[in-house]
Amino acid sequence: MHPFAYYHIDDDVMRNPPEDPMQWHDAEGVMAVARQSLHEAVWRYLQTGMAESETGAMNERAWSELRLIPRVPFGSERALPAIGCRLSGCDVAGPLIVAPTGRATRFHPDGELAVLRAGRSRNLLVALPSSVAHALEPLHAACPDAKWWQQLYCSDDRAYLRDICQTAKALGCRAMVLTVDLREPADTSHMPTAPIASWEAGIEKRAIPVRLRADFKDIEWFTEAAGLPVIVKGVMHPEDVRHCAEIGVKGVVVSNHGGMLRDAAATAQVLGACVGEAGGRLEVFVDGAIRNGRTLLKAQALGASGVLVGRIFSASLAAAGEDGVARSMDMFLGELRHSLLDVGKNGLDELGTDCLFQSMVNGGFLA
Repeated sequence: MHPFAYYHIDDDVMRNPPEDPMQWHDAEGVMAVARQSLHEAVWRYLQTGMAESETGAMNERAWSELRLIPRVPFGSERALPAIGCRLSGCDVAGPLIVAPTGRATRFHPDGELAVLRAGRSRNLLVALPSSVAHALEPLHAACPDAKWWQQLYCSDDRAYLRDICQTAKALGCRAMVLTVDLREPADTSHMPTAPIASWEAGIEKRAIPVRLRADFKDIEWFTEAAGLPVIVKGVMHPEDVRHCAEIGVKGVVVSNHGGMLRDAAATAQVLGACVGEAGGRLEVFVDGAIRNGRTLLKAQALGASGVLVGRIFSASLAAAGEDGVARSMDMFLGELRHSLLDVGKNGLDELGTDCLFQSMVNGGFLA
C-alpha cells in the first residue's frame, strides 16, 4: 500500500503513485506527483489562494512581469556562484526558508520532523507552524541541530505566548514569527483530521483562542516579551515597515497570506518600497508564488533578505517525504546559482535591479 493511502476515503479518489516519485524538475512536476498521493480535500487545501484566487493570480503575474536581463559571460568557464548568507544571525546555505503551512502531517506521517531533517541536511531555515508549538521539546529531541523559527498568531493569553517563546528560546530557536494579517480561514470541514505524529504522541495540546490579526500594541508587547528576534509576517505597506523598525522588530515578511487576502496587492509589487523604507534597519523577507530559483533571484534583486516558500515543500513532502523536501531545496538553490550566472553576477551581494526588466507595468529597466 502507498504510505499515504490512509488519507483517501474511497476508491474514487485513490490514485496510483509513480514508480519513482522523485522524478520532478520544477514546481509543476512536484505538484503533479503530490496530486496523485493526496486526498481530494487535502489537495484543495494545498491549492487555497493559488492562481484560482484574484490575489493569488496577481502574485504569480507580478513576478512574471519582472524579466531577467541576460548578460554576455566573461570567460568561457565560470564557477557557480556561492549563495550562502546570514539570516537573523544564522549562517545558512541560501536565502530560502520553508514557510509554515499548517500541519505537515496532512502531507506525510512524519510531518514537521521530516521537514526539519531536510532543512538540516541542506543547512536551510525552517519556520515551524503554531500548530506544533505544544510539541517543541520532542520535535527538537528528534532533530536537535536543525535551524528553525517558530511561527505564532496573536492571543489574548499572554502567559501562553510567553511560555512558548521561553521554550523555543531554550531549545535553540533563532527567531519568533508573529503572523498579523487578517484572512478568511480555509475551509477544512471536509478534510480528514491531521494525524498525530509519532514524535508528539501522548502530549496534550492546549486549546488556545487566537486572533488572526494583531495591532502594533500587540506587536510591541510580543517584541519585548519574546526574548528572541521577532519577525512580523503579513506586512504590505512601507509605513508599517517603518513602525516595525521603530518598535524593535528585527524582520518583516511581505505577505498577503499566500493569496488568501482579497483585493490585495501582489507581494512583488510592494517589496521594493518596503525594502526602501526598511533602509537596512531590519530584514525584509517575502513570500507569495515563489515557485523556482529564478523568482528567488528576482526577490533578491529587489532587495529581499530571503524568501519563504510553503506549498512546494508541502507537495514535496507528500510526494517523497524528507527526501522529497531536500530534492526541492536542491532544485531551488541550483536554479538560483545558474540564474546568477545568466545575469552576470558572481554572488548575491552583486544583485540589484539592473538585472531586471519590468514588462507591461511602467515597461523598461528598473535601474
